[in-house]
Amino acid sequence: MNKYALAKMQLEQLLDEATNQGLKQGDVIEALIVLAIQQSVELRGAEDTKSYLEYEVSSIGSGGVHEIQRR
Repeated sequence: MNKYALAKMQLEQLLDEATNQGLKQGDVIEALIVLAIQQSVELRGAEDTKSYLEYEVSSIGSGGVHEIQRR
């Protein structure tokens, strides 16, 4: 299993639980993004985190955020 398959599986479980708890899935995604960014800064540092986030954000609308990583 690769890192994207693992993350997708966990995200699907999280969204199912959000629905079960009566929470909006978009709100839970927002919280997850915030927490993931905070954790990434701790693990990878602010500059590395900022760099890959800028790259991913610039890819929005161009066929998928992690298009390059899928190749």
